[in-house]
Amino acid sequence: SDLSFECKGGSIMAYPQPRYVPGKGHFLFFTRYDGVRQLFYQTSPDGENWTPYRQLASIMMVGDTKSGHYQIVGQREDGLLATAFNRHPGGDCDLRTSIYYVQTADFGQTWTLADGTRVELPITRRSDPSRILDAESEGLNVYIKDVNFDKDGHPVILYLTSLGFNPGPVNGPRKWYVAHWTGKKWDFRYITSSTHNYDTGSI
Repeated sequence: SDLSFECKGGSIMAYPQPRYVPGKGHFLFFTRYDGVRQLFYQTSPDGENWTPYRQLASIMMVGDTKSGHYQIVGQREDGLLATAFNRHPGGDCDLRTSIYYVQTADFGQTWTLADGTRVELPITRRSDPSRILDAESEGLNVYIKDVNFDKDGHPVILYLTSLGFNPGPVNGPRKWYVAHWTGKKWDFRYITSSTHNYDTGSI
């Protein structure tokens, strides 16, 4: 076989989610386990030369020693990139909760909310304006499954909630929802329920 691979860089990261934007290059969302499970991104015009890490989020409350986030990334046809991520209180992924959303239309130079309001990175506050769902105050876990866009280019997030991370009926009902930006507000629509959290991977 003529197929071969060439190593580019020696970065240590987890959950890489690469995207290619025509005319701009490669965009890489990823997580680093530096004791606090933070979200980062970096870009490259050619796949050879990469920018330094740029931190996207690391939310910690007073008294926390660790943060934690899992994210799911989406890309619109015009190259807009978006990420929806949850928060792990105290860095404990078994307590993952809430949903935060930010997007970039200029390859990571600036970031905004769905309504175009500019936000500064990194996101470090639990009550940041990028939070679209406060499930923590309801004692709910959140598992984000997919980020996509409707025919008008508005973001749509598929996720489910549960009462905890353990399997079994004690943490039910596990409810599936779609969070849809209508152009004016986030609309949350219940879809169905399931018997499991389905906590890994996107659909």
